[in-house]
Amino acid sequence: MPNVYIEARPKGRPEGSHIDDYVVEDHANHVLGTFKTQRDAIDWAKKQSHAPLVARVRHLNDKMRPDHWRRPRVSVAAQRRIESARRRELSQPPFYCSAKIRYAADLLGRLFRMRNSRLQ
Repeated sequence: MPNVYIEARPKGRPEGSHIDDYVVEDHANHVLGTFKTQRDAIDWAKKQSHAPLVARVRHLNDKMRPDHWRRPRVSVAAQRRIESARRRELSQPPFYCSAKIRYAADLLGRLFRMRNSRLQ
């Protein structure tokens, strides 16, 4: 997987100024894509089988200095959402079991209703 670098544009802007977009560049500064958010750029790079790197500090982005770059992290909130979705998937039985359970519950309900109607 080749490394690609995700940088904020415009380059050389003062810290705290508005970011127009994010670009995905290769090691030779060729622009591979332009995106509105950093997350979109990261997702696109991963789908293209690249290893995305983002700048640690926005005004330091020398591609020859590996300490200026880091791998993107998943936020704590996103990680929690992923884990809760996995737990929900694991806690629910497969569809065919759910259908069988619903069918059995429906039959039991009918039997109890029949029994109660006969007792009256």
